[in-house]
Amino acid sequence: MAKRVVIGIQELRLRIKWVVAQVTGGPAGDGTTEPGGKHVIFTRHGKAIGAFVPMDWYRAKAEQDGEPTDL
Repeated sequence: MAKRVVIGIQELRLRIKWVVAQVTGGPAGDGTTEPGGKHVIFTRHGKAIGAFVPMDWYRAKAEQDGEPTDL
């Protein structure tokens, strides 16, 4: 099961490099390196409105649902 990180939309806007590193792995922009694989849930006014997930996870779920996986 992937770890989840919940982040407000304003923080998302300020820390997009960090968010991408949480999902894909790599430099986080603050001198650290993240292993990746996390699902980042972003919120507006405390309500979840979207998510960033690793492409491998997304493709696997799309394949299970019979959806196109050619992104």
